[in-house]
Amino acid sequence: MELVYSHDQLLMVNHVRNLLESAYIKSELRNEFLGSGAGDLAPLDTWPELWVAFDDVEKAKAVISNMDNESAFVWHCKGCDEENPAAFDICWQCEKPKI
Repeated sequence: MELVYSHDQLLMVNHVRNLLESAYIKSELRNEFLGSGAGDLAPLDTWPELWVAFDDVEKAKAVISNMDNESAFVWHCKGCDEENPAAFDICWQCEKPKI
């Protein structure tokens, strides 16, 4: 596994984790509860981290680098070719599931 994202805010790490999940990339959250150790440990060592399998590292980095570009998180329905937001699991037009 390889570290692909770290941030001082757990909210941001969970947001990126959700983006990775929507791209079918499994991730592992580490250091989720280590923030209370700040002071005894270096601050960067206490930040929550996302780790992915080596096979998914490049794909995960691409998703993360396009994080601010909403158009990168759309999918096209195979039934009607309609564009749908990444959060939709079913096409809004024809109601076919995202595959």
